[in-house]
Amino acid sequence: VALMVGCSTIDVSEEVLDKDVLDESLFDQSVLVNFADQQANITADSRVSVVSDGAHVVVSVSDTTVCGVHIVLSGSSADGSVKIYGDMPVLIDLGEVQLTSQRGAPINCQSKKRMWVRSENSVLTDVAKYTAVEGEDCKGALFSEGQIILWGDNGPKCNIVARGGHGIASDDYIRVMGGHWIVNSAKDGLHANDNIRMDGGFVSIARRAAWNSTKANLKSVVWMMVSRPTAPNRKRRKTMPTRLLWQNPRKRCGLMWWSICMISTALWRYVPQAQRVRV
Repeated sequence: VALMVGCSTIDVSEEVLDKDVLDESLFDQSVLVNFADQQANITADSRVSVVSDGAHVVVSVSDTTVCGVHIVLSGSSADGSVKIYGDMPVLIDLGEVQLTSQRGAPINCQSKKRMWVRSENSVLTDVAKYTAVEGEDCKGALFSEGQIILWGDNGPKCNIVARGGHGIASDDYIRVMGGHWIVNSAKDGLHANDNIRMDGGFVSIARRAAWNSTKANLKSVVWMMVSRPTAPNRKRRKTMPTRLLWQNPRKRCGLMWWSICMISTALWRYVPQAQRVRV
């Protein structure tokens, strides 16, 4: 198993990170979607517009007084998806849904606000070639224009199979605060424009393609390795900043060792098979 991430080096303030703690009272509208193969049975509150094309569901909110939308998924579909429009936070409960999209990403959030994702034993699978939509961006099987906060218990697993894009992708930052996430990706397992941070949970990533992210950042990989996980329902403990770890000689050796391992893994996957030399 190889840990592969792609991101830039933008720091996120503690004030912003404090808002990542899930508060379910924030969500005053709910949508229930039960997938049944080629169709979806939908129940939604009055201030949410939901339309479907077969099992492809589009959730839209134009009412600016809506504080947040809670989307609960269940069932299974071999050709379905959920796309979200609006300017509000979103909480998605994947439950035990098994969702494969033949058009692109099974979960595509076009809101620039936070998206919390909780999972039990769910499976999300995209398609090898995405159907392009003019004026929209979609980079992975689980995608959001805003921040992605992964949440949940560490026992049940969410399996993400990304055949055409990244596994979990955000145009802002990704934060893992709980859950058990297994990603098999054609590109980056985790891909974010701003930052990737891990404060809890478990992430396992396998990649079938070479290291090709132009935004790969070793600092974020080291941060994921040295952060101390905490349970999502407990108060977040302070983690030791990377700069303080570097000042400690013993911990500095650990950071250097992890750096060497990650660089070696990246180079090994980047060099074509024919150019590898075995001793």
